Amino acid sequence: RWAALAPLLVFVWGVVQAAPARLPVDLAALQARAAEQNLAASAQWQALVHYERDWLGEGLHSTVVTDWFFLSPNGRRDPAAELNATLAAFVENRYIEDRERSAACTFIARRRFLVARLGLEEHALGGERCEKYQRWREALAPRQISLIFPTAFPNSPSSMFGHTLLRIDSSRRARNTELLSYAVNFAAAAGDDAQGLGFAWKGLTGGYAGIFGLFPYYEKVKQYAWIEHRDVWAYPLELSDAETDRLVDHLWEMDGVRFAYFFLTKNCSYQLLSLLEVARPELALTEQYSWYAIPADTIRTIADVPGLMGAPRFRPSLETTLRWQA
Repeated sequence: RWAALAPLLVFVWGVVQAAPARLPVDLAALQARAAEQNLAASAQWQALVHYERDWLGEGLHSTVVTDWFFLSPNGRRDPAAELNATLAAFVENRYIEDRERSAACTFIARRRFLVARLGLEEHALGGERCEKYQRWREALAPRQISLIFPTAFPNSPSSMFGHTLLRIDSSRRARNTELLSYAVNFAAAAGDDAQGLGFAWKGLTGGYAGIFGLFPYYEKVKQYAWIEHRDVWAYPLELSDAETDRLVDHLWEMDGVRFAYFFLTKNCSYQLLSLLEVARPELALTEQYSWYAIPADTIRTIADVPGLMGAPRFRPSLETTLRWQA
């Protein structure tokens, strides 16, 4: 009997030996160090939790409406409370039931920000075994981020001024095979039956939840260029490897997270700017869009940042192609 169990015992012992040892962490000391550095007021932290100024300018609030996204009961309006609760969740290895994984494997970008700013070892706050994240990251293999602009589609109120999304180009992608990349889209979860005045009213007043989605890019090209006959422009963004990694890590955190969606303000263009602020917080791209955010205006804002946007590439719609051939 012991002979039969021996291989299993050897395997278990090997796993235990291979697991990196985590040294005890003094939570109070980490929270005090974070307070000394005023990390809760940093642009990076506030971008990660999507804080913005209240209309009267007296406080902050997060544009996220999903409850589990906040680890502190006051986290929606208190960046310091949310930072302290996040540190506690990492140190205590808290389990996030809505995500079915630990806090350290749910909030990858938050954890890496705190590890870097507090001068900790890589796995001091957990995250040794985030297999789902690793498989997801390997599937994306991100190399470059591009801003995509399909032109206006008058048949849809939410796209009458055009639309913006991001494309994640893979490091495994060969030349001129961008159709095999992935698209990051932010849109209202309106349902297939949303139409007419009710659809417009809910879109204007925040009646729909806005969510990020990740899709094969060829599906979006088929929708925009081939079905809706919309020309598509692609603007490569000159982000560093570290900035690209932060943006992709934050996309993982955004899985299942909901925002209040407004056609004129908190729309696709505004939220994509907030993603770019996570990648490079000093950009502060969303501050000037308090009343409305139109895709063409947000593209001009990005173009005004020296060295951020590369030369665009044009993909004509099927209608444009046929007209040119005719």
